[in-house]
Amino acid sequence: DVDAAGFKLIHLTRDTFWQAMSLSRSHAKRQYHSSKGAEHSEAVRLPTDWFVKRLEWNDMLLRYEEACMESLPHLRLSYDSDLQSAERQQATASRVFEFIGVSDAPVSTKLTKILPADPRAVLANYDELAEAVRTAGLGHLLPAEERHGKIMWRLDMPAAGYRKRAPFSSQSGPLCAPCPCIRRDGV
Repeated sequence: DVDAAGFKLIHLTRDTFWQAMSLSRSHAKRQYHSSKGAEHSEAVRLPTDWFVKRLEWNDMLLRYEEACMESLPHLRLSYDSDLQSAERQQATASRVFEFIGVSDAPVSTKLTKILPADPRAVLANYDELAEAVRTAGLGHLLPAEERHGKIMWRLDMPAAGYRKRAPFSSQSGPLCAPCPCIRRDGV
């Protein structure tokens, strides 16, 4: 038992699209942190196939992580709602301190948010990438603002090229070291 052994697990997640975009942008620019902020960023152009594969990988990995964590006691944090804004960071740190059983303390950072709220400011070919994401059946992973007003496939409505997102579980199929694999039978 993890708790009995004295371990406390924290599962930090991030919206799949924004995680893929952040990693892709950071990889292309070779910049992972900044103390200057978003106004100093230039949009990058990414290969569509490469970005779609990264997005698929991130989605699969998140489902794998969730399956691994489902039977373990843990604190789940979301970068998007718990850490992205400076206003939420202290409250989140206080939750973590309480969870691990230490005294609350003030937190701060000199790092600033790099990515602006509009993905078009980050990705020079965002519209092309978004279309490729939709074509790959991953439109549900696009930012919520992008999904509004567009026809999206429901999870129970099969469509050509659409892959239903299924949660990972011990019944999801084989897991191979070192990476998780999803079944290729339409799930």
